[in-house]
Amino acid sequence: MWGFVERAANDVVRMTGHMDRNHWIFVFAAALVIGAFLLRGFGARI
Repeated sequence: MWGFVERAANDVVRMTGHMDRNHWIFVFAAALVIGAFLLRGFGARI
């Protein structure tokens, strides 16, 4: 299990190694928007 997590983390670092600060801000903002929609939909189903 730990080996899988370590390999996945290494892949993510390798893919995102070239991202600068503006890219990270955009990714974070997009994740917040998507998360808000998912939580809103999840709350409506309960």
